[in-house]
Parts: sequence; structure tokens; C-alpha cells
Amino acid sequence: MKYAIKQHKELSDYFHSFNSDNIQYYESLKYFLLKTKKIKGDILEFGIGRGRSVIATCHLINEYKIKKNFLAFDSFEGFGNISSHDKSYRNPKKGQWALSPKKQFRYNIENIKKIISLHIYKNNFKNVKLIKGFVENSLPKKIKNINSISFINLDLDLYSGHKVVLEKTFKKLSKNGLIYFDDIIPKVKKPPFPGAYIAVREFFKNKKIRKLECKLRKNLVIQKL
Repeated sequence: MKYAIKQHKELSDYFHSFNSDNIQYYESLKYFLLKTKKIKGDILEFGIGRGRSVIATCHLINEYKIKKNFLAFDSFEGFGNISSHDKSYRNPKKGQWALSPKKQFRYNIENIKKIISLHIYKNNFKNVKLIKGFVENSLPKKIKNINSISFINLDLDLYSGHKVVLEKTFKKLSKNGLIYFDDIIPKVKKPPFPGAYIAVREFFKNKKIRKLECKLRKNLVIQKL
């Protein structure tokens, strides 16, 4: 599986290409998000990137009339702390992903709002609250006001982000609630995001969970028991 963004060279960064990867992503997200429709708690996302997942989730919330809060966290400054656990052939660096692939704009909150507004109906966009800041700083403050969680979409690439999110959110994840790990493909021999793998392995060592099969994208999904 390749992790490069599959975007035609003439396609503007303001618009997402419609390809097999996006279709598979949407269908897998839909499948697991709807499994938690009747489970109590908010929907959380960590790592907004170009806004693809926010666009998909906003649509699903409105299409299936899901009456839940949707909070999406991102630094809007690219990568933060790079630990020794994160070393890989991808060679992640601080500040990476602060710019779009063609460097047409920065992934700041203003531009992400613009991208999202170009892709979804205005009424749908009202259902998401974008939260700026590295999760190490923003999440400990916000988690105090979150009573329960039903679904988490975790796409932060790095060790530190995964570690903080799991430590702060898992106790508030409802029974049968799900965590969708975009960065973790269990059968990959050389993972592009080793820090994420390490953080997950450490945290869930003695936890009661069930691993669910994601047939379309092969990434890890965990259900709390």
C-alpha cells in the first residue's frame, strides 16, 4: 500500500481528487462510524490534514441524522515533537505537513475552513468544532468538558500524539466505542509510522479490547469492551 497523495499534477490543492483511495476511505469510515450511532458520546477526530475526514464525517453525521458533537483537533502547524520512536524511511521532521503538497497554501485553520466550505453544504459544516493546537496542549484542557466518547478517528502519525490521545480519551470512551487508527496497518513489515505502532502497543498491553477487521483499508480498529 502506498501512502503518497494520489493527486494529478494539474489539480489544485484546494480540491480533493476523486479516486479509489478516497472511496475506500469514505466507505470504511462510514461502516465503523455507523456502528457507534447508538452508542453514547461525542465523535472526536485527531489530525485533520487536508480536511478529507472532516468532510466525510460531516456528511455522514447529517445524512444519518447523528445527534452528537463533533470535535476535530489539529495543530494547523504540521508535525510537532519528533521522538526517537518515529524514525523511519519517511524521515518525519518538525513542521512537516504545515504546507500543502504543491505549497499553494498553509494548513492553517483559515485555509482548512475554506477547503471544507468548498466541499460540503454550509449547514453540514456547522456540526464540527475545529480545535487548534498540538494535542499535548489542547486535549488536556478540552477533555474536561467531554463526558463520553463514542468514536475516535486517530490520524496523528507520531508517537507523542497517539500516546496523549489514548491516555486522555480511553477512559471516556463508552463501552463498544471504537477507535479508528488511520496510520496503523497491522500486517505491514516496515511501517511508515512506527511511533504510532509503539504507542498503541504500549497502551493496550493490558486493556480489554477487541480488534476489528477493516476489510477495505486494512487499518486497525479497536473496540472497547
